[in-house]
Amino acid sequence: MLSEQNLKAAYRYYNQACESQKNGDYLTAIQNYRLSIINFPTIEAYIHLSSALSKHGRYEEAIEKCLSALRIDSKEYSAYNYIGYYFIKMKKYSSAKVWLDFALSFDNNKSKHFTYFNLGIIHEKWGEWYQAIEMFDKAIKIKSDFHKAEKKLILLTAKLN
Repeated sequence: MLSEQNLKAAYRYYNQACESQKNGDYLTAIQNYRLSIINFPTIEAYIHLSSALSKHGRYEEAIEKCLSALRIDSKEYSAYNYIGYYFIKMKKYSSAKVWLDFALSFDNNKSKHFTYFNLGIIHEKWGEWYQAIEMFDKAIKIKSDFHKAEKKLILLTAKLN
């Protein structure tokens, strides 16, 4: 049974993990996120754990943690975004596209600019430059100072000229 002591420990480990991750100490962050989850599993702890794991190239394990977050709340759009991103890092573009397309279906997706950017990356890898340009343009329209998307848009546009 969950106790107040478990909640306090989970909160303490989670905060320590976030601090470690912010400082670039991903191994300590991973350890503390795991301890937080043991005490009280949360969507945030699973998703942040996935991010820390990805910093060490552990993408399959990171995907599993996102799936654990989705078992808590299937409407957590950021988990879909992260899964798509991890599949891109694994060069599994078709799988990535499925997850990213699903992430776009959420009205509350506050990271749609990243979703569009990552879809642009996929289209670029597939040689679908016009679709990639459209995705990068959508990302910039949502977040006007999205410099990575601007750079991609400029490079692809130049490639077509």
